[in-house]
Amino acid sequence: MISAYNLTDPSTGVEGTFTDPTIAGLYDQLKNQGAVSVEEALKSGAFIEEYDILDLGKLIDATQNPAVQQIYGNLLNGSRNHLRAFVSTLAIYGITYTPELMNASDFEAIVSTPMESGSQSGNKNSNQKGRGNGNGNSNRGGAGQMGRNAGSSMGNGTGTCVNGKSREFN
Repeated sequence: MISAYNLTDPSTGVEGTFTDPTIAGLYDQLKNQGAVSVEEALKSGAFIEEYDILDLGKLIDATQNPAVQQIYGNLLNGSRNHLRAFVSTLAIYGITYTPELMNASDFEAIVSTPMESGSQSGNKNSNQKGRGNGNGNSNRGGAGQMGRNAGSSMGNGTGTCVNGKSREFN
């Protein structure tokens, strides 16, 4: 995605190092906090998901490209699911996580709702099952269906479903 859409890669290519000093400092801070204990590692994880949720919201608003919006949207779903998982795991340890970056009502709206599944718009190749969030058939040389709950694409061609519209490729 970085190459395809000419985005800036914040990593240097060396694990744990970043071109952006804010990201580098945050990485070091959370890595050190997470090394203290399991509980602190879980809190670090919840914090970074808050950070990601807010960043991804800004990135979605900043682009008009539907493919990029969908990728960011799937990442956002994942971050909300991760936040739910960190918060519920902290509760097992008897710790109530208080949001540090998000407002309380947005945070509560996320953690009080069930896990989400992302929308699948990637290519569905023969005999590959996938979950999707669109409507459409991939009928190139075979039959395929991408539905809200589950489906499979079978055939010689590939199909994608982007924003509820079916697209087929040879």
